Amino acid sequence: MPAGCRASASADFAFRNSLQQYPTGGADSRWGPRLNWYPQVSAAQVPNSCNPTAWAWARMQAAILQTISYDLNYCHHHAPFWTTPSQYRVWCDRSEPDTDQEKCSCSKAGSNKANAWRGVDCSSYTTYLYNYAFGYYPTSAIGSQACAATAPGRLLGSISSPSNLSLLAPGDLLFITPSRKGRAPPLRVSHVIMWTGWTVDFSKGSTSPLANATLVANLSASQRASTVACIDAAAAADQPVYVITDSHHAGPALRPFCGWYQSSFSHARRVVNPDAGLYPDKNDLQVAYYDRTKGDCMSWWALQG
Repeated sequence: MPAGCRASASADFAFRNSLQQYPTGGADSRWGPRLNWYPQVSAAQVPNSCNPTAWAWARMQAAILQTISYDLNYCHHHAPFWTTPSQYRVWCDRSEPDTDQEKCSCSKAGSNKANAWRGVDCSSYTTYLYNYAFGYYPTSAIGSQACAATAPGRLLGSISSPSNLSLLAPGDLLFITPSRKGRAPPLRVSHVIMWTGWTVDFSKGSTSPLANATLVANLSASQRASTVACIDAAAAADQPVYVITDSHHAGPALRPFCGWYQSSFSHARRVVNPDAGLYPDKNDLQVAYYDRTKGDCMSWWALQG
């Protein structure tokens, strides 16, 4: 992509950063206030010399890099920069908050106390990225985001093997189930990640955000062994290891699409300029269904990686 096109994709970020992220005064729940709606991106912002789809991908990538640079935490918040009020702050000894009072992950407590009480959960993170980058405001409820009638974008055709992952594009939403060990489908979709279009940098001594060591360090301790084994197997087979972004453990970060992410991947949705060639056929639509009584997305399968 021409450098000028890539630069233009984030040219208005300074303006967007000057806007109020959420309403001041009051909150609709312990999750805090909902995001304000950012201005919608217009076709006039895309230079004539730039491919609109590639420009949109570059814009989302720039939004991802900017957001992870804030070093936010994993929190049950709608707005990344909203700070948990003192009356709801209770430190826990687990990596993710489970009760109404444990609003943010304890994993950030020692590494960055300044942001220990600011951050977002997985689906609020993807909602924020689309809102910030394009002025598009999808639901932040994980079940609805995954497979309700109001889910963003279009369901993609089945990604039946790791070799098909090259068909995914920056901004695609991938939905993850819990560990499949000992569990029979259907499984509830419990997590969402975003495809970045990047691959792991294996260069020795690399300090890039895509460096293998950096990406592995962003994982929770329970994920590392299986992920490293997955990465080693891919490297031995001379296969690329793709990079995703999500919020869990210690907050929004880049992480390798390996281990749990790959073995428990359910399905994907494309929001940025869907390609008609990847729309599902009738059989693919059996991948998941929306449970209206619980607001859950139930998945029938997961990719074995």
